[in-house]
Amino acid sequence: MSAPPLKTVFLDYNTVSDGDLDLEALREAAGDLIVYDSSETQIAERIRDADIVLLNKLELTREILSGAPRLKLVALAATGTNNVDLSAARERGIAVCNVRAYCTASVVQHVWGLILSLTQHVYEFSRLSKDGSWAKDDAGAVLTHPIRELQGRIFGVVGWGELGRGVARIAEAFRMQVRIANRPGARRNPVVCRSMSCWPSQTLSPCIVRSMMQRAVSSVHANFSS
Repeated sequence: MSAPPLKTVFLDYNTVSDGDLDLEALREAAGDLIVYDSSETQIAERIRDADIVLLNKLELTREILSGAPRLKLVALAATGTNNVDLSAARERGIAVCNVRAYCTASVVQHVWGLILSLTQHVYEFSRLSKDGSWAKDDAGAVLTHPIRELQGRIFGVVGWGELGRGVARIAEAFRMQVRIANRPGARRNPVVCRSMSCWPSQTLSPCIVRSMMQRAVSSVHANFSS
């Protein structure tokens, strides 16, 4: 006699799809799948007899988790896990997983869009062009907002994970010198450090960071909730 299918609920499916996603593969993997639109007031009721919970943005607190005795897995359709009480899940033996490498290309593109906007003074030159200042004195406008070339500058990465590696690859394309901040007490990665310099975290004192910033760009990809 086969075991009954696991009950899976997606608590806020409308936050990841407006009807453009095909659920067939998910239904095959998840067994008895029920999808809901997001509702903070109905979370406890909807997961009461669920084995697996899928979610994106809704919060699973200790109190809510305690009311789901069958729950075995919480899978987030996002990279972060800050909306789940991880301590409570660990105590209950509930596995929690996220989507690694989700939107990496999009985030890296966004990071470099901001960096290039700042170094090229896109906003400032757009304003000068629109208000007529460029036409009146183009040489003076350029001197007011000098453009910083990236080649040869230091690109510091704090958080050598999926995103840190992604932005570093683009920095290398600009022929920048990539530097990585190690975690406190962590050993240097010999493979990484052969081609890129590594800073021990304890050396990143405020004075060093200030001096470094005179000739560097820093990209921080760290968990601020930890």
